Amino acid sequence: MPSVNSSNDDPLRRAIWSIFDRFRNYSSEKVADVALREVFGLWLAAGDGSSCKRELEHRFQSYKVAEPELADIVRAHLEDLVRAVSKPGVFAEIFELVLEASLTVLGRARQEYQSSEVLNSFLGEIIEPPESVFDPACGFGGTLLSMGAPKTAKIVGTELHSGSADVAEMRLRIHGYKHVEIRCSNSLTDGPTAKWDQIVVQPPFGLRPSASEVDPRLVQGHSPRGQIDGDNAWLRLVADSMAPAGKAVIVVPQRSITIQARKSTAISYIIENDWLDASIAIPPGLIPGTQIGATVLVLDRDKSSHKRGKVLVCNAADLVSRHVSPSSTAIKEWLLQGVTPQTPNWQTSIIAAEELLVHGPLPRRYLSEPPTEQTLRPESPGRFLSSVILENFKSISEETEIPLRPLTVVYGKNSAGKSSVLQSLLLLKQSVHANEFAASGQVIDLGSYAGVLNNHNREKTLKIGVKFSSNPKIDSDHVVPSPSENRYVSVGWSNVNSASSQFPSSLCVGLGEKTIELTGNSDEPDTLNLPTDAIETFVGTTFQDLAYYPPNKPTKGGQGKRLAQKLNREKIFSIPISLSNLRLHSISRNIVTKISHFDSDFRRGLYGSYLNRGLAYWSAVGEELYNLVNRMSYIGPLRQSPSRFSHRVEASGRLDMPFYLLDNESERMEVSRWLSRLGTNYELDVVNPIRPEYRDAVGDMASMLLTDSRSGIQVTPADVGFGISQVLPIVTELLVRMDSIVLIEQPEIHLHPAMQAELADLLIESTSASGRANQVIAETHSETLVLRVQRRIREGVLSSDDVAVLYVDQNPDGTGFVQELRLDSSGEFIDSWPNGFFDEQFDEIFGDI
Repeated sequence: MPSVNSSNDDPLRRAIWSIFDRFRNYSSEKVADVALREVFGLWLAAGDGSSCKRELEHRFQSYKVAEPELADIVRAHLEDLVRAVSKPGVFAEIFELVLEASLTVLGRARQEYQSSEVLNSFLGEIIEPPESVFDPACGFGGTLLSMGAPKTAKIVGTELHSGSADVAEMRLRIHGYKHVEIRCSNSLTDGPTAKWDQIVVQPPFGLRPSASEVDPRLVQGHSPRGQIDGDNAWLRLVADSMAPAGKAVIVVPQRSITIQARKSTAISYIIENDWLDASIAIPPGLIPGTQIGATVLVLDRDKSSHKRGKVLVCNAADLVSRHVSPSSTAIKEWLLQGVTPQTPNWQTSIIAAEELLVHGPLPRRYLSEPPTEQTLRPESPGRFLSSVILENFKSISEETEIPLRPLTVVYGKNSAGKSSVLQSLLLLKQSVHANEFAASGQVIDLGSYAGVLNNHNREKTLKIGVKFSSNPKIDSDHVVPSPSENRYVSVGWSNVNSASSQFPSSLCVGLGEKTIELTGNSDEPDTLNLPTDAIETFVGTTFQDLAYYPPNKPTKGGQGKRLAQKLNREKIFSIPISLSNLRLHSISRNIVTKISHFDSDFRRGLYGSYLNRGLAYWSAVGEELYNLVNRMSYIGPLRQSPSRFSHRVEASGRLDMPFYLLDNESERMEVSRWLSRLGTNYELDVVNPIRPEYRDAVGDMASMLLTDSRSGIQVTPADVGFGISQVLPIVTELLVRMDSIVLIEQPEIHLHPAMQAELADLLIESTSASGRANQVIAETHSETLVLRVQRRIREGVLSSDDVAVLYVDQNPDGTGFVQELRLDSSGEFIDSWPNGFFDEQFDEIFGDI
């Protein structure tokens, strides 16, 4: 269990968070659930919730049976807290702090049940407090709690996960709501079961359920075969669940409300019936678990006469920093009174519904650009890596740029060099951490410098570069260069051997069209020289409009040019700069001393400040690269044979799979579901086999168990077919990672073709921008995998723009090359496969004809 630390000085918060540190030998998720149930039990015992004690008692009693010593100790700890604090509302406050701590400690799956606090506050501001409300995907109940409903209101919700449903009901009741009913069920499977006066929901984005998992009434206009567009299904569910005078609020990804030609969509159905009252754009990053932008749709089946045929569109961009948008008053006046907003056109506008039927209700289509001070973070040109550039790396001789997409699959004959793409990225990661060329280490072992050089020719210079895009997850802590610009970093090494320095011989950093290059410096160790000729770019770029996010104030410019001219006059032709983790770190003190004499008395330190400004700006790109490679994980072609028992590995750079799944039961359940979908007959569980009284002495241990769904027999992964043990790390990695780069070699190894096809769906799901938003680069021989990718493109599940199929081979002289095989919008290859690849099946069937 990871350690929990809080910078907050609140003693109550620290006391709550200490529970997780104290019970490190248990599952973190179980500790959280036990603590929440014990808080609720104490509240019941205090008499505040006596009316519901009997009906809810079984929900926390089961945990006492399973872990009685844990429940008893946690309860005693909480009782001490309650006595020490002794104030009104203490139970609700402790409940919220336990929930907050659990979301900090636990992984992605747990966090998906928590809605956005900022967005909840906004929804509560613009919606009239309801007397009854229904949430068909309530998670932990945060959205329902924020509606400001009176304590006597009827509150109903459904939630697929039983534990989360329990948390939601306990949470609402402990906050004083008397009439609460949270059901454990699948709303998409159940379909519209009742009519509701008020519906509010923040459903999960990007679901692709099978046709059997969705009520047929929700998929009208969709093919009944294959996977269903979950976003459209949620929209249809909400629309068909409203009472004749009902209202609804639903948060959806932007792509789900784009009007698509020749395809009936739920949004078209809503607009045609004139039920859409408002469409409100909210900024990216507000929805837990995704960085994509979203839209709040307000529906009303009984719009007042003067609002019929009209829809409010609104830009609530400032929600990124506030809980209440300045436009919320205008939105509320429109929703409740039909008052036309008196706000700037970049903020709100009234649009005819018939126009929305043509173009869709995305607000940005109808609103002007906001003023500069309201500008959102500019959209990045891509997701993480867009290409890797190699020169003199293994079989690749000439500089070669290899395109990468959110899903990249690499094919090639054995020993053709297809592993070079993954190996070069891992070598770059290892070298970034070492601040020098590092052929061997914990990340990868490639032998020596000569071993990775093309033809082992030490006269050549090895270069590895990457182009990548900005992402909030990799931002520098100090400066954020404009996110709309592509980033580029290339590192060169030459004459490296065991007896000499392995420090880089060159470093090239680029932002958009601007590039600086530093080269070797023999005067000072561990530094590179920035030529004075590059100073104008190095400094001048930082004074350009929109060079930063948030935007910097415009200046007259010319600072870089003046400094470059001054350096040339003083015969200073280069600036030595040291590196840290292959990013610009500090300017040579000798140069700083010389430059300090340039200044006049009334401009002391001016030129030095220019240099430091440039250093911070260009260093930020290197820091982004450092953060990027830290989000890179690797699964090799030979996964480690499973052990029956595992000890916790502290401070490991890799996912400690048994303990991660032990701590995160929700993640384990998701992995188990995918194992079933892949065609295995096993349900996964993870247990701590050490008796509680011995855990402090023996340490943390975990054992993964597989229960045969046919016989009920339990075994470990070490006791079943090799294929399951080999695919388990891949499934886990793809499910638990978010906003990461996952490198996989031969994911199909030991897998049946049908399982390979299902695994391809997991690769696709993991890279979905509205879901985990990972980038996956897989080296494979599987024809089945690419056939499934083609099928999903054809079905519209996946865009061909998000897929790169690479073929790696060698010319007759042994030099390697990489060819991209492009796919069109129907999933067909634009470029032909090279001769001899995937021809085996054809030759076996027709070879003698």
